[in-house]
Amino acid sequence: MKYENVCVEAIECALPPETVTSDELEARLAPLYERLKLPYGRLELMTGIKERGLWERGRLPGDQSVDTVKKLLATSQVDPERVGAFIHASVCRDYQEPATACDVHRRVGLPQNALICDVSNACLGLLTGAIHIANMIELGQIDAGVVVGTETSRALMETTVEELNANESLTRKTVKDAFASLTIGSGSAAIMLVNRKFSKTGNRFLGAVVRANTERADLCRSQVDVTAGGRAAGQTMKTDSETLLHEGVAVAARAFARFEEEIGWSPDAIDRIFCHQVGKAHQKLLFDTLKLDSAKNFATLPYLGNTGSVALPTAAALGIESGFAKPGDPESDSARNARPLSETQRPGRLTRRAPEPIKKRRGFQTRKPRRSYINGRPKGISRGSRRAPDCGWAAAACGPPSPRFGECARALP
Repeated sequence: MKYENVCVEAIECALPPETVTSDELEARLAPLYERLKLPYGRLELMTGIKERGLWERGRLPGDQSVDTVKKLLATSQVDPERVGAFIHASVCRDYQEPATACDVHRRVGLPQNALICDVSNACLGLLTGAIHIANMIELGQIDAGVVVGTETSRALMETTVEELNANESLTRKTVKDAFASLTIGSGSAAIMLVNRKFSKTGNRFLGAVVRANTERADLCRSQVDVTAGGRAAGQTMKTDSETLLHEGVAVAARAFARFEEEIGWSPDAIDRIFCHQVGKAHQKLLFDTLKLDSAKNFATLPYLGNTGSVALPTAAALGIESGFAKPGDPESDSARNARPLSETQRPGRLTRRAPEPIKKRRGFQTRKPRRSYINGRPKGISRGSRRAPDCGWAAAACGPPSPRFGECARALP
């Protein structure tokens, strides 16, 4: 899929106010750890995740998506009346019916003639939604479209901890199926796509490829458990993490090869990389397999965890806002300039001076970190404009610049 008339006008994200560190999570799992004689510190050691975020208790995904879309509209400066498609695409949603997009659409005040729907495609949700919108723009059906999602991990984490502590039949082998559930974080992100003729940035969305191996769709299953009375009792997830790691990277390799052929990009020409955030073992194997330079990757995993469908656009928004990716970045400077941010440069709630007392909330230890502010804004990040730099974008892989629209390229692998 190639596009001549689509631009990425802006990307916006929001970070949750509460955090749970891996150490705190293991402390809550003390009964399991003592029973199986598991070494403390293994969670962070194996995943590379120091902490993950939580939204306030009772806050629905749609509640946060409303705020994120309003920020996106302010950042992009796109007239809401031009929005012809609105898609809510996270794994998490408010209800089975109606579509979460309906309530968010109403509360934001988008046009009644816009196409409105939820898209569900696991961690690919927002990218899938972006491709749908890009297709409509390319066909001339709409001028602009928004895809948004909000992931919330509180229910999954609480249910997982409760079940792991209570199930005395678990062994060191069988407990591995729940390991991925402890990496999940919360977040929210939105993308504005517009017709090229209305764009103020000229930041082209160049193309995308897809590749599927649905024979292994059983490697990760998540569901909402219900009681005998039909009420939700919590959320659980079962994942064969090791097999999923290798099968997923194998599919990525086939998709990337097709992408190189169709779009004409190569690994050596990549300037910056923003990708899905799963774990450090996944990132290493993925980058080694695709022959990508990990120094050019903007990682949010250590401080946000795996935030599902919003992980990639969140990394892109924070990377652009922090200066990791800037308009006109010469490709020759990529390796020299592309360095991970230090903790004191982390955005928003991730910039901490000293921890405040831990709050205990229904079995979870959460903390609201102290923020450092400059001129009313968190130190290290503006929380303001996240308008995409003037450059080429492509979904599903990385590569060189669009010759007509800027000197740097951004990647959405």
